Amino acid sequence: YYYYSLGADVHDKNCMYYKGYMLTKGIGCRQSYSDAVLAFLPAANWPDAESLYMLGVFLRNGYGVAKTTHCWQLTAFSVLRACIALRLPRS
Repeated sequence: YYYYSLGADVHDKNCMYYKGYMLTKGIGCRQSYSDAVLAFLPAANWPDAESLYMLGVFLRNGYGVAKTTHCWQLTAFSVLRACIALRLPRS
């Protein structure tokens, strides 16, 4: 977890994904969905399919975010926009 955090701090998109994944599962750190969302959020500006998928799953299920907040709506729009840019299937 520590080394992925260092990589995420310098905006490495793979490290951002793995940091979020480790936070999701609690590998090498305490499990925290809200911190995992914060790790996946920068992926909305990067065309990284795995991070966008995980962020979409978190938003759909309400993990680590409140479904009624304005931030949730903006983030969901960002994920949709990125999926369109990547031509990923939307479900």
